[in-house]
Amino acid sequence: MLAFQGPTALSAVTNKPFDLIVTVNGNPETQMGVAWFTYPGAKTSQLQLLVGVGKNAADFQGVGLLVFSATKKTIKDANYTSTKVKKSFESHKALATGLTADTAYSYRAGNTTDGWSDICTFTTASSDPKTFRFIYVTDPQASSTASFKVSANTLLNAAKRVPNAKFTLITGDLVDSRSGLEWEMEQFFGTMKSVWGTMPLVPVLGNHDNNANFNFSNHFNTAALPTGMTSAKPGTVYAFEYGDALFMILNTELFTNSAEMDRMATWMTKVANASTKKWKIAAFHRGLYTGSAGYQTDSVSKLIRKKFAPLFDKLHIDLALQGHSHVYEVIGPVKAGKLVKGAVSGVASDAKIHANANGKKGGRFDVTNGTLYFLNNAAGIKFYTPRSKADMNSAATVKASGVANYFSLFTGKLDQPKKQTFTCVNVSSSSLILNTYLVNASTGALVRNTPWDSVTIVK
Repeated sequence: MLAFQGPTALSAVTNKPFDLIVTVNGNPETQMGVAWFTYPGAKTSQLQLLVGVGKNAADFQGVGLLVFSATKKTIKDANYTSTKVKKSFESHKALATGLTADTAYSYRAGNTTDGWSDICTFTTASSDPKTFRFIYVTDPQASSTASFKVSANTLLNAAKRVPNAKFTLITGDLVDSRSGLEWEMEQFFGTMKSVWGTMPLVPVLGNHDNNANFNFSNHFNTAALPTGMTSAKPGTVYAFEYGDALFMILNTELFTNSAEMDRMATWMTKVANASTKKWKIAAFHRGLYTGSAGYQTDSVSKLIRKKFAPLFDKLHIDLALQGHSHVYEVIGPVKAGKLVKGAVSGVASDAKIHANANGKKGGRFDVTNGTLYFLNNAAGIKFYTPRSKADMNSAATVKASGVANYFSLFTGKLDQPKKQTFTCVNVSSSSLILNTYLVNASTGALVRNTPWDSVTIVK
């Protein structure tokens, strides 16, 4: 049952696994990565899987049980709360391999001495590149009981509205604290437990997730870093194919390390050129293009755009899913810093919620010769302000951003609804359809059951 779990309070009295999560790791048709935490002193854990729906411990006995060993890493004196409380944990990871495509599995982690986790489920990818759906959100970024209730409510609404989603992709800032507080990670897993217990997660590293505690790397069992990359946080750069799409997960926190950014670009080129999938989707945190007043002239965004926009052009990236800027924006298709002529049709007029909005909605975007850059505001409580057209195209902004006539790039909706958002991305061999919904934090329900904006991508 999908329900808000309330604030999580974990006790060192038990060594049962907690913070259990399954992530895409490699080929999602045949394997999945699973990670969980215990307190120190737990026995060596294992991962158990069975085909179908397991309802209780008795189902995990007998014929057909798949068992995988787990690695264990001790995390000593991690930051726990902002009051300088520290706790030690053990991070466990197991890779479930040899799975059957398009099959539902139940799983649990633990051992007979310390006990077992709750029973969770996931479904492997189909070997047939048919239509599938996934949920895209960004910046849940909670730090208190109240803000976790808001971000959890967004994810719960998404899972209810898209019950057949194959995974959830979050483009960074899963939690708020830059010092990597484990209390926040407990709330991220605990308050959204009923969502994470039903589908895999595809996590992206954000600036608020990039800390000395290595929370991201310790909690998520994603694929190892590409060969040659040594400075990035483990598991923050990876790729996978699902249906007729290639997904490349990027680490934009590498902006301080030019050599490592070059290595990531080399890896992207190799992966993109090797894929035969129709769609190439890149997901990352810091946006290459944005209408956010706080980040449009940001020197870091400009640096990342200079480094990767030409590469996106060269590799023919179709869709860029962004985070960080906390506004809603549909940009492009863009190539060489300019709009692709004749690539946009069917955009309708819409009422502006924010004064700096552009009054557009919907549209059909042909990405044959360019990339559509997309950001769906935020799943949490933080909303930023779109920059006005006059300010965006002023001489000072053009000089700072390096982009002339920036406002014209927003060929679809640019707005700030001041509501939490999630997007259902429908993938088929003919199109990508992005349906975005608004969530009312005060009532806990969708603003309406139909999309606030719907974007169709073709090529």
